Amino acid sequence: YMYSEWMTNAQVESLSGGKEALRSFLEREQRRWNKIKFQVKEGQLRGWNAPRRLSFFPRSFCKPELILSHKTMGSKLSFLIKWRHLPYDQATWEPSSLLFGGKLGDISEPLKGYLTHLAQFH
Repeated sequence: YMYSEWMTNAQVESLSGGKEALRSFLEREQRRWNKIKFQVKEGQLRGWNAPRRLSFFPRSFCKPELILSHKTMGSKLSFLIKWRHLPYDQATWEPSSLLFGGKLGDISEPLKGYLTHLAQFH
């Protein structure tokens, strides 16, 4: 998927045959998820048939590399996080509770770097 791009439903529908392909895909996915939900409800999924937690990317991608910025919305503080092994355009705004709640592991290095950067300009 290295050279793939995300498209909206409208963009897919504008392609030749896109409307039918999108409708078919959405129906197929809905049937698949309905089957899984029913099997879970009925207790039929066990062993290798049980849905597993899928890992689409390495766990190291879940570690903050840098804190790029911060903002306050109302009383909530958020930080712009550049994730390890991901490009800058994949940085995300995360609530401070996620960073300081221990859910991301040790953030001392990214935080120290960000505070040093802020001190240089204030």
